[in-house]
Parts: sequence; structure tokens; C-alpha cells
Amino acid sequence: MTTSFAGSFCSHKVGLRGHWPKWSRKGEEWKLFGEALTYHTLGRCNDADGALRKLIATRQQDRAFQIAEVYAFRGESDKAWEWLNRAYRQRDSGLMFLKIDPLLEKPAPRPQQ
Repeated sequence: MTTSFAGSFCSHKVGLRGHWPKWSRKGEEWKLFGEALTYHTLGRCNDADGALRKLIATRQQDRAFQIAEVYAFRGESDKAWEWLNRAYRQRDSGLMFLKIDPLLEKPAPRPQQ
């Protein structure tokens, strides 16, 4: 479970200050999305990978854009493009934010363990 400190830290790192509480109220998929970003930022790669795996397992049919965001944030551009293409095929509404999405601007490098 993410803590308020972790959420605040991740929100600050990715320029989303103030949005973390909204994510946590939206549903399980947004919780997993936030955890994947937060745990990656904190260097907790196993937890980040677990949250991303669960997000893919449960929401790959309707959250391809968010999965692409996570991969881009982690610096895994090939996977990000794969999921962006999938989002396009699924007509994912998140694509309308493609040009302004801060998670897709500068992918963060994967932390070393």
C-alpha cells in the first residue's frame, strides 16, 4: 500500500502535485497506476513491477494508454510504444492527452537496485 509520503513524493517528481488523492479515489486501476509510478520513483522495483503486472492483467483491454505512460516513465520506450499502438487500436480516450502528457515527455531512467 502506498503511503501519503510516497504519493506526495511521486506527485512532486512527475509534476502532478495535488492529483494523487484523486487517483486513489478513482478505482483499483488508478491505485495500481499510482503505485507503479510511486514505487518506481522510490526505487522499489519489485513492488513497481508487481503493480504494473496487476494493472496489465486486469485492465489491458481499457487502460492501454496508462500502461504506456508507466513504461515511458520507467524509460522503457519500446514497451511504451507497443502499448501506445495498442491504445490507438483500442481507441483509448487517453490518447487525446498524448502531446501534453508529462509522463511521456521525459521518461525517467530505471533505478538501479
